[in-house]
Amino acid sequence: MSTSAASSKAFFALALILIRMPSSNCRPSPHTSPLAKFNHTRPVLPADASPELTAFAEGRCEIVSDDIPPAIAIFVTKTNPSVVAVIGRGGARDCDPNLCIQRVAPFPNAKPGWSFGTDWPRVGLANVATELCVDDHESERRLVWVADDRRAKSYRWSISDKGDVQSHPVHTLRTKGFDNALFLSHDGSRIMRSGRSGMAVWDVDALKTHGQGGYEIVGKERLAEAHHTSRDVYENVELSGGAMPSRLVEHESFAKITVAKAHPAGGSQILAGYATGGVAGLDLQTQQVGTTFHQRGQKINTIATSASDPNAFVTASGDGVVRLYDARESTPKAIIKEGDGNLNCAIYEDIGGHPYIILGTHNSQLIRVWDVRNRAPIYKLATGNNSVAALAWDAPSQTLVAVTHCPHFDGYDYRWAKIGRHGEEWVGGDRDGDEDGEDYEEDEDEYDETSFGWPKNAHHKETAFDVAFDCGDHRIFRYQFKHDANPKVLPKYGEGRPRSGYY
Repeated sequence: MSTSAASSKAFFALALILIRMPSSNCRPSPHTSPLAKFNHTRPVLPADASPELTAFAEGRCEIVSDDIPPAIAIFVTKTNPSVVAVIGRGGARDCDPNLCIQRVAPFPNAKPGWSFGTDWPRVGLANVATELCVDDHESERRLVWVADDRRAKSYRWSISDKGDVQSHPVHTLRTKGFDNALFLSHDGSRIMRSGRSGMAVWDVDALKTHGQGGYEIVGKERLAEAHHTSRDVYENVELSGGAMPSRLVEHESFAKITVAKAHPAGGSQILAGYATGGVAGLDLQTQQVGTTFHQRGQKINTIATSASDPNAFVTASGDGVVRLYDARESTPKAIIKEGDGNLNCAIYEDIGGHPYIILGTHNSQLIRVWDVRNRAPIYKLATGNNSVAALAWDAPSQTLVAVTHCPHFDGYDYRWAKIGRHGEEWVGGDRDGDEDGEDYEEDEDEYDETSFGWPKNAHHKETAFDVAFDCGDHRIFRYQFKHDANPKVLPKYGEGRPRSGYY
């Protein structure tokens, strides 16, 4: 046989081996989570990579989750200890405003079920809160602001000696006519809200409060618009009309802002995103418009910055695209086409001295990690067949927080899971197959409490990750990255079953 023929034969043999190899997931480390799936065998890291960088780049994380009402937005504070605030929909018809405040990291010696010290303030808004901002500057305010279409309310949070989160109602603002983005400036001493014709401004420290007991009425008029509430019980609406704005800014560039973020360069500048898809730099002090950034005509859902990069930010928008900008240039430096329809969230973080974009998908039902320097995705994290509504990063604890929606509540959308031997150590053995690991034939009418359900219209199959995992409910996730992470710390498999209804 000639040398060329032998080489050709060897090449085709190798190609055949590669074709037969699973495309998937070569876990970079024994500490890598089985719910992290990599694009390549191992990310390229510098020789002097820190433990923080190694843990994140190799997906070394412990994952916990908890059920939560349908969420809309989250915010993680920079305080120590840090807390996460979540707004969403509550009540029997998901028509009540809901606010959850809890610690990001569990506190020592916590009892099971109370490990994060969660507080659920009684929100007195008439409708579901759609806007959230939090004052976590170095002051004693520690205010969580939430707003529906007519009013905004604040709650001061604190942490008890036992580690429990507590909150107290403080302010109510009348924001009628200003129902778009709510945002803070001047280190939290001013709160602003965009509207149809401009922006309303309140001086926080000059506002009347609800008093020590939290029951005093704020504003000259009591709320008397019962027909404007979507809540089942009008008596749950707090009746303060709210404080009027300190002043108004009537300028078209300050009108109809759907999302706002402090400019990475600091000062009195903000980045403003609009429903039409535009992004602009605005100066709150001079009321001047700076750079206008090129973006297609899709609603801006998220603007994210990084504390370590004063010249960059990212956007996530309704066309399913994440764009990375240099704040000094009008055109994007990089474009990530997720192809996921409406993309709700993305964050831009420096982790161990390396920049990453982390984005949460709706249709694809996962979290994707994108390496900025190498301009490539490196891995994705499972969210249990749930769509991602919002993301946040807590640097001190190396924790990624995600709130997710479950679109599979109806029991008729479920079938019995075909797990077989896949992930049997986690789900408790080969419960869905015979002794050879083969899946049994489905019987939609048969219920077996030892079996597991899987959504019929899930984006992923049971074998998409190293273990099968379905939520079966709305959840908040914490992916905590550690150099010596225990990969067996995983969320509980959900209760969704065929014809089992709502869980």
